[in-house]
Amino acid sequence: MGACSFLLIGAVVVADRFARKNFARRPAITSIDFAEVKIPFDFAENALTLLRRGEYAATARLPS
Repeated sequence: MGACSFLLIGAVVVADRFARKNFARRPAITSIDFAEVKIPFDFAENALTLLRRGEYAATARLPS
């Protein structure tokens, strides 16, 4: 009976601390900045065509 009551008291203490935790205090991510890269249209068109075909190695060898 002693071990059972110890576990029950422990569970109540953990549940109480979890209930009191304020999860709203975490800072929210408000915005993410992305880098802008200028890619020539012909290069992008060729790269997308090769990627859709599954020719990944050929895409890496495209002249930039």
